[in-house]
Amino acid sequence: MKKLLLVLLLCVSQLAAAKSVDVELKGPVTMASMWELKFKLRYHINSGDTVYLRIDSPGGVISAGEMFIAELKRLQKRGKVICDASGKVISMAMMIFINCKHRINTNPDAMMLHHNPLFGYTGYLNAPIMREFIRQLQEISEKADKHFLEVTKMDEDYMEYLRDTDKILTAKEMKLKAKCIFNFRKVRNKWRRVAGCQK
Repeated sequence: MKKLLLVLLLCVSQLAAAKSVDVELKGPVTMASMWELKFKLRYHINSGDTVYLRIDSPGGVISAGEMFIAELKRLQKRGKVICDASGKVISMAMMIFINCKHRINTNPDAMMLHHNPLFGYTGYLNAPIMREFIRQLQEISEKADKHFLEVTKMDEDYMEYLRDTDKILTAKEMKLKAKCIFNFRKVRNKWRRVAGCQK
């Protein structure tokens, strides 16, 4: 009986300790910023907190974003991360956003952009290296397009138009074009999942 009471007290204390916390992805996606963000999320998920990841970023380094997305997927198996399109959600920031299971929008004027990934080159590059870069870039682009369509349920022709023209939509406009870009809605001050959106 005492053991049962101790277990119950422990559960209650853990529930009381758990809370909602805001973590910001603000500014460019760099390896340094993603490492810092990764450890912040890991700390709060390990503490049992629900994390609101507020995104306001113009995008940045592909490898840094891919590293963070891999960590985000692992953490979402152990806890709840709710991504909020609160400002700029552009390029790599958009890829991070759509890799969240739970997506909301608290700013209807947030700027959102899905486009082809870009590489910059420095130093000497010979033809074989250039061809390999181009091959990798095409793979990343195809993977990004496929995942974007799966998550958002957007019309493919319209997605290609957005991607190829680098057209920025407000969150309000994006919501009209993508059936499931935001998969939560607010009901009585609580975010509830919208039926039909990918889990």
